[in-house]
Amino acid sequence: GHPGSNMGVFMEPVIDELIHAWEVGVWTYDRATKTSFKMHVWYQYSMHDFLAYGLFSGWCVHGKFPCPVCKEALRFIWLRKGGKYSSFDAHRQFLPSEHPFRQDIKNFTKGVVVTDPPPRMMTGAEVHAQIDALVSAPDGGFVGYGEQHMWTHKSGLTRLPYFDDLLLPHNIDVMHTEKNVAEALWGTLMDTEKSKDNTKARVDLATLCDRPKQEMQPPRGNKTWRRPKVDFVLTRDQRREVLQWIQTLMFPDGYAANLRRGVNLGTLRVNGMKSHDFHIWIERLLPAMVRGYVPDHIWQVLAELSYFFRQLCAKELDRSVVRDLEKAAPVLVCKLEKIFPPGFFLPMQHLIVHLPYEARMGGPCRPGGAIQSRDV
Repeated sequence: GHPGSNMGVFMEPVIDELIHAWEVGVWTYDRATKTSFKMHVWYQYSMHDFLAYGLFSGWCVHGKFPCPVCKEALRFIWLRKGGKYSSFDAHRQFLPSEHPFRQDIKNFTKGVVVTDPPPRMMTGAEVHAQIDALVSAPDGGFVGYGEQHMWTHKSGLTRLPYFDDLLLPHNIDVMHTEKNVAEALWGTLMDTEKSKDNTKARVDLATLCDRPKQEMQPPRGNKTWRRPKVDFVLTRDQRREVLQWIQTLMFPDGYAANLRRGVNLGTLRVNGMKSHDFHIWIERLLPAMVRGYVPDHIWQVLAELSYFFRQLCAKELDRSVVRDLEKAAPVLVCKLEKIFPPGFFLPMQHLIVHLPYEARMGGPCRPGGAIQSRDV
């Protein structure tokens, strides 16, 4: 298993080596000049999937404020029926103060107007000070855990003499974020067992939102409760047509897996889809797949989501494009919130807001297979 909250102890030897490599240096041979020189090494950033991000940084990525970027400044809501925390309606505060979505009392949480400013991103020095101020609890952990913070342990990275100056000490893995968003979207559109539009989601929707046409309908006669059809879920015939279309797709060698082999028209599923398959699907196939099956306003939002990830994962990124993506990301997530139920929005959907900033600070990302790299 993994070290869990003992990750800080596990990393101590590595931290010692990083401190030595920075303060003392390491003798290195330069093959071009055939001479040796003393190279000073510093820690640039780490990159993990979301769960490993929590272990490495020391911030628990579960609970009421699981975002390791916003930290305690952004609290998720508890879905009573779904039994989980949701980031639904947590993104209007990222919008400009005059944006009309902030005043919308119908399409988000009913009757709620948002006036809060966006959460301020903490600097390395502020994070360092917060970690140093943690007080150990008698029964383990730290005082205030789960109510004031989500620190599970003190990361050894704070021992680095330059930690306060790091702008991006930890990196959100775009590939895993994209894969999880795409998998949730695929399951919801195709009404699979992983759909986020289930009975529990509809009950929570009735509590939070003003969407009477989507609420569970009471039984009539001897029938049970009924879940009304919604515009963003394809019908059975449409799903069959989509899978028949996938069976005709052909890609260049090495571009994508052969999705045709996983199509099962009996169960209306595509089996064996991996991270790269979802990468290709959400960036290249999604807009064409649902065009004509969903209303135009929903298709436009899904097409924007597809183009967002397509731009973000490009081999080269223009700074002006990234700045536009930073402005567009909160609006895009809010548009998704107007369509899908609260149960759709987990921490992964929230991370969309932070991806453009990290692309600007860390460089373009290139998902490939099971790894992701950045060009700095």
